[in-house]
Amino acid sequence: MACKRSSVRIRLSPPVSSCFMSQRERSQPWSLLERKKFWQLGIQRNYRSAFGSLVTSPVETLKGLVNALEDTRPILASQNKELKEPIEPIKNVEELPLLHNRLINDVSSWGFFVPLYALRSQSDWGCGSFTELRMLQDWAAQLGARWISILPILAQNFDCVPSDPSPYAALTRFAFNEIYLDVEEILKSYPSKEAKSWIRSKAVQDRIEGLRASPYVHYEAVYDLKKTAIQMILKDLDPDWFRSSELISFLENSPFLNEYCLWRSRGQEDEYRYHLFVQYLLHQNLLARASHQCALYMDFPVGVRDDGFDRQYFNHVFLNGFSVGAPPEPIFEMGQNWGFSALNPCYLAQGGLKYFRQALEKHCRYSKILRIDHVMGLYRVYLIPHGFSGRQGAYLRFPKGVLFRTAIEVANQFGTDLIGEDLGTVPEEVSHILSHTHIKSMAILQISLNMDPQQFADQITSRHLVALNNHDMPTWESFKKGDDLKKLYELGLLSEASKNQYWNDRKKQLQKWSHEMGGTCYLNFLSFLMKSKARYKVVTLEDLWGEVDPQNIPGTYREYPNWRRRLRYHFEDWTNFPQVTEVSQFLRQWS
Repeated sequence: MACKRSSVRIRLSPPVSSCFMSQRERSQPWSLLERKKFWQLGIQRNYRSAFGSLVTSPVETLKGLVNALEDTRPILASQNKELKEPIEPIKNVEELPLLHNRLINDVSSWGFFVPLYALRSQSDWGCGSFTELRMLQDWAAQLGARWISILPILAQNFDCVPSDPSPYAALTRFAFNEIYLDVEEILKSYPSKEAKSWIRSKAVQDRIEGLRASPYVHYEAVYDLKKTAIQMILKDLDPDWFRSSELISFLENSPFLNEYCLWRSRGQEDEYRYHLFVQYLLHQNLLARASHQCALYMDFPVGVRDDGFDRQYFNHVFLNGFSVGAPPEPIFEMGQNWGFSALNPCYLAQGGLKYFRQALEKHCRYSKILRIDHVMGLYRVYLIPHGFSGRQGAYLRFPKGVLFRTAIEVANQFGTDLIGEDLGTVPEEVSHILSHTHIKSMAILQISLNMDPQQFADQITSRHLVALNNHDMPTWESFKKGDDLKKLYELGLLSEASKNQYWNDRKKQLQKWSHEMGGTCYLNFLSFLMKSKARYKVVTLEDLWGEVDPQNIPGTYREYPNWRRRLRYHFEDWTNFPQVTEVSQFLRQWS
């Protein structure tokens, strides 16, 4: 079964037949002038589908893209002060700079993957925090892990109910999420009698205990509880703190953060002070986690919410009227609409790289490794007109090499290594760029079972990251039993015939690998990955105790509690499990 990339909200688009071309329109030749205009604007009339066929995009989509791009010219003219000289696309991939790796110098390293929200301890408030992350870093470092991989932790809006819990539904790329702060740790540096008394009250302790015991994160309730406590802390904070040189220095080195705080506060002074304070605290926590011997491997999301700060404050940077998504593929036969806007290639070509560059800098400041979500999006994006089906999109190319060059320059500035999430159908040009520039590619065993073990091992080099699965895939226990296919069938995403076919194919593949591995037990397959030549080896934390439930099922939204499920056990418990101890002893060999 094909792997689906992480998304803001993968939703199946309803069919809109009015947009499809008639047979006469499909056979109608394009004029030379139209062909030239498409080429100049980066619009692809045709693309190769996941099924291997050549697809011609609908006339309405192509002409709509032309109009949308040409309509940006007056806007670009008004942005002359911000724009630099027009940027020339590269002619050859060899013109791109090479990525350097200064901070993690060993030939190969491994680390754990876990969503930060999912971590649990006996003192959490219903959601993982930087305290639980520190506990994991300390434990993992003893085993020889060099980094912890997490999902995006950017600011989200939990004031509205129900909110979108997806870590890919960020309001901005310039601010982080205060839900990950530990209030009781804040009180050690910023004491407040009122906050302490309130937290110790029976009513609040009962709320905390209820959230802690829940198998799911109740984001709105956790956010409300932590915000109330922090607002009490602010009442006792010296007003001069907001004029301190430390805060001023922080803001000077945090582009657009003050503007974000103003936007979130809606003109309310108390709200502005709250958002400023929590962003400073997040910065301090991230610096501490980033300086740990077990470093941070963070995730740079491909998009931001259309109703968020970035989309509104930097409106001229984005293209109006279209959403990014993916064309039809197995399971998602109607295509996918991810619900966010693309960067405007005309703006980028005129030197408008400030937004993209500074958003990357925000992440690289704390990351020794940074995953670029949907790295193909630095080369081209699949755009769907608003209100249309995912089958009715077209590909739009960015100025060749411009975004890749910027990403490499920023990564080299901070000494950050880059991982390109290149799963799925990847243009040959993108693969060439990743290989030449030393941006690491991803190899996931669950989607490579059609290969022989030796064939898979032979394709892995020091320019790869390998893993059994990722956050959009089933756990290893679920995968080898076919529980994920049963779940997709129950949710109506797979027909019974497709479910049976996928499972029969997988059983044959697993039997082939099992013969080579000596069985399908987790340690056999983990050992196979650890012996590979890959630079980075990812160990999904929940696989250590045989978790069966996924964190996310692509193609669902409210049908399954995506991005909400907490780890089944507290940190204090699972670290002492016999099976975890067995895997831990095995991992020590590879440190």
